Amino acid sequence: MQEIAKRLKEAREKIGKTQVEMAQEFNYSKQIYNNLEHGKRRLQIEEVTILKHKFKIDPNWLIFGEGNMKIEENENKIKLTDLILDFQEYGGEVDLVRKEIVKKILEKFYKQEKGFFLFKRKSHKFGNRVHFVLIKILKSYKYFGSKEDSKNFLRDKIEEFYDTSAFLKDVKKELYALLENINNKDCYYLLHNPDIVIEQLKSKALSWDIKLNDYYNGTDTVKIAD
Repeated sequence: MQEIAKRLKEAREKIGKTQVEMAQEFNYSKQIYNNLEHGKRRLQIEEVTILKHKFKIDPNWLIFGEGNMKIEENENKIKLTDLILDFQEYGGEVDLVRKEIVKKILEKFYKQEKGFFLFKRKSHKFGNRVHFVLIKILKSYKYFGSKEDSKNFLRDKIEEFYDTSAFLKDVKKELYALLENINNKDCYYLLHNPDIVIEQLKSKALSWDIKLNDYYNGTDTVKIAD
């Protein structure tokens, strides 16, 4: 949310408006708008729509940091930004759109064409070990590197994890093979949205009755550290 707030401020300065003037565009008080630029309030569909249609600010750039700030006036680009703006389907919140993106990346990771089914195999008493490893890594590390190095970073952390977790070494090749299904951009997005990824992994693992909940609550012989 902080990155979106920074881009919102950058867009306002590019447009040439003060916070008071931009607050008036949104029909807000200056304080409410100020909260948007400081990441204290979540950007909603209404604000994104105003910025797109009135000031030609590209939602892809504003929300995801991709492409250019200003919309390129061609049919394909307009169709794409209109698609990105269709937040109502997901409840009108940027975070819910992020969940959909994470879901699609994880579908690629597990090579599922429809739905996010993950592994049906219940090997080992600790349930699905791939989920366990990914959650452990995402809870233990923060990524501050470039998009180009994100996949190598994730690969290195998998290697480090297996160096200290001998009982999981047999699944290492399986995890590396899955990692090849996604690119640097995908890895970067997962690393920058760990809470959403962990939420997806937990919910889907539990939907297969793999019983990872014991680990999260620390009631089993293995506990995932906070």
